[in-house]
Amino acid sequence: MQRLLCILLLCVAAKPSPAQTYTLLASFNNAGSNPEATLVQGFDGNLYGTTLDSENGDGTIFKVTPEGVLATLYDFTNQNIGYTRSTLIQGTDGILYGTTTAGPPMCSGFCGTIFAITPGGTLTTLHTFSRPDGNEPLSLVQAANGDFYGVSGHGGRSSSCDLGCGTLFKITATGDFVTLHNFDGSDGEVPNGPLIQAYNGNLYGTALNVSGILIAGGTAFRLTAGGAFTTVHSFDPANGGPVNGLVQAADGTFYGTIADGPGTECLGQGCGAVFKLTPSGAFTTLHTFDGLDGGSPNGPLVAATDGNFYSTGFLGGTSSLGTIFKITPAGHLTTLFNFDATTGSPAAGLIQATDGNFYGTTADGGAANAGSVFRFSVGLGPFVKTLPVAGKVGTTVHILGTNLTAPVSVTFNGTPATVTAVSPSQIIATVPSGATTGKVAVTMPTGTLLSNTVFQVRQ
Repeated sequence: MQRLLCILLLCVAAKPSPAQTYTLLASFNNAGSNPEATLVQGFDGNLYGTTLDSENGDGTIFKVTPEGVLATLYDFTNQNIGYTRSTLIQGTDGILYGTTTAGPPMCSGFCGTIFAITPGGTLTTLHTFSRPDGNEPLSLVQAANGDFYGVSGHGGRSSSCDLGCGTLFKITATGDFVTLHNFDGSDGEVPNGPLIQAYNGNLYGTALNVSGILIAGGTAFRLTAGGAFTTVHSFDPANGGPVNGLVQAADGTFYGTIADGPGTECLGQGCGAVFKLTPSGAFTTLHTFDGLDGGSPNGPLVAATDGNFYSTGFLGGTSSLGTIFKITPAGHLTTLFNFDATTGSPAAGLIQATDGNFYGTTADGGAANAGSVFRFSVGLGPFVKTLPVAGKVGTTVHILGTNLTAPVSVTFNGTPATVTAVSPSQIIATVPSGATTGKVAVTMPTGTLLSNTVFQVRQ
């Protein structure tokens, strides 16, 4: 689509304001280049991601340490499973999961696969799409029940769209696959971005509507645990459409981004917007980009530990080559960083790692102009995050952190938990009897760290 075309046309760079620090962490080369997916933090404290290209064509899965040591974990070249531009996710079993957008060769058109890959680089294909069950799958989410959920951008059984309107699916860690919903155009025709599991246990996501090559509205939708699908909000076709999925704030409100929209400031298109959406569907536009303050947001918003949202746009800014921005829940937007020709354009969204810093990638730039990994600091302190983010009493929880030290105590909303393992990058604990929904606290000799989100205790 035009967003991809825009990415391919750009090279970008940077000028930070005094309060922020941008650091080039690692540079890609022809062995793996053009990263297009948001990074993920693993159990070992390292960051993992994917590149769209490699020396012989099909891209890679890579690992980068917080110190900037970059290594290829897997090369898709000649593996007959296509290439990937999806964001990996860290499973609670210690394995990374992702999707390929195209392949295998026997598929008629772009079908794709779902795969699992160990930290040592052993890849297993869990499911191969055949078009009726989906086509071009996107990033996954692991729900509290341990299963994975995702969407495919095309395919499915609806004949309302030339390439199929897309699907919503579920798959287990052992590869048991089921299609949960076939989009038909009236409820969206290009589901995009990762799903999220909300505090109420339901899954939420977004889908576009398109007219030719133009974005013309779309939907936000909900899927209940029982499989009931509901359109929560329909976007005005004149104001672009939702991209990159949703993020939920502590008060339960959803936030997201819009591509295109009114105006022609960004390569002949509107520059996009940021919106908020209540679970009942009440919609508010928080900020419309004007090009000078950025444009075309190209990754999910990050709900950071300071209560604000952060992301990147691959257009706009002082060099018209992209920005990093912050926006408050009330809609006050601050441009934090302007990319320029020396840094390369932002390739995807940001991740806030447990050291408090943000990490991202550029599609070009770096030492070989093949892309880079960068760190961006705004002075936020370390924290811990939990995998999963919800569970019943007795659930094993991996608590990710940075420079964790023993002895350590863990509480779930004030209730002490049993700790079974401690390493510098993770703690393993069990949800204790009597625990209630709230923050997880980790107390060490060096101080106490809180989880970035509340842990939902399920019945």
